Amino acid sequence: MENNFEKLVAMKGSQFIFRSHPLTIMDVQKGSQSYVVKTDWKTIDIDFDKLEETIKEFLPASNETSLVTSKSFSSQVIGKHAALMVDLKDVLLDNINRVRDNPDYAKQAQVVNKSASTLVSMVALEVQVAKEVGKGN
Repeated sequence: MENNFEKLVAMKGSQFIFRSHPLTIMDVQKGSQSYVVKTDWKTIDIDFDKLEETIKEFLPASNETSLVTSKSFSSQVIGKHAALMVDLKDVLLDNINRVRDNPDYAKQAQVVNKSASTLVSMVALEVQVAKEVGKGN
């Protein structure tokens, strides 16, 4: 167990990919109930009995792998919202049909359209942020 802790301490200052997140290990401490790994991303607590398996999740990173991970992150953001986009498309098509059948529905359709536009803008912003994160690596 101590051998793995020494490995973890030796990783300080190095860049890794941990569970799809690029990070640099800043500090490692042995806490009262877990090992505490402070990174530039977040603090990670590792149970004493899980150190051996968790240490294997720290994959060595270079600038190239960080960029790939950021692109993967962008893809994850887009994929996360794919179902929302399909639902919005269905709602908007339904609204077009309702307005065609009943012109009095137009005011309600405008409200739905405005809400849908806001959702699409939010998703576009989230994708843009993911792309910018990728450029920073």
